[in-house]
Amino acid sequence: MMGDKTRFVGINQRVPIELIEKYLANYIQTGCIDRDALKAEMTLVYEGKNRAGKGALFAWRILTHDEVSLSFVRKSIGSTRYNKLKKTDRAALILAIVAGAYPIFADILGILAKVFRVQELVSRGYVTQKVGDLYGSNKTLEIALDAVFPMLVDLGVITREKVGVYRAVSGIEIADEKVAELFVASGIRLSGGKHISLDDFEYRDWHFFFKPTLPPYKDQSILIVTAAGARQGYVEYRKKT
Repeated sequence: MMGDKTRFVGINQRVPIELIEKYLANYIQTGCIDRDALKAEMTLVYEGKNRAGKGALFAWRILTHDEVSLSFVRKSIGSTRYNKLKKTDRAALILAIVAGAYPIFADILGILAKVFRVQELVSRGYVTQKVGDLYGSNKTLEIALDAVFPMLVDLGVITREKVGVYRAVSGIEIADEKVAELFVASGIRLSGGKHISLDDFEYRDWHFFFKPTLPPYKDQSILIVTAAGARQGYVEYRKKT
């Protein structure tokens, strides 16, 4: 397969998840991101002005690009609730926002989920090959994976067993219903669709690592559930926060 070279890769340096968490908390409280502070903090992560500047650009996109998710987090979750989230719930929330900025994360998770359903370990080489089928195999993609894999480890969805070999941390239940709503909505949007079947809900690759409870959720604002029975119907995304 030649791959779709129009797909957006966009990232080639790891952005520390703890930094995203910190600046997201500031955004929820103030409604803005201090770009100068973000740049300054990135100099503590990367040596060299160019690498620090690029890292700040990637972080800025994560913290500003997915307006639907960011608005939902600020309006529907808020500072108090965000600060009380379980570590795993916060990781699910951050993953949704990161993938909203860089969809390659969702594509890689989809590949990993398919593999981990049938075996315990996966090699980076295999994932590189499969992602290359989507994006076109090139040096840019290899460099992107140097950023993506460490960030997935930081998010707690995979562990690094040895060089180039990873194990899944799957079935992490999302406890907070607002985080679950955001996570489900993000999965629908990233798939390019408008709805998913309730019958297929638990089998979706996006739900393999972080497991949201079956909707409806209390006070839903970006999801609509149409159900004729216990497991019949659809979950639909609507752009409203």
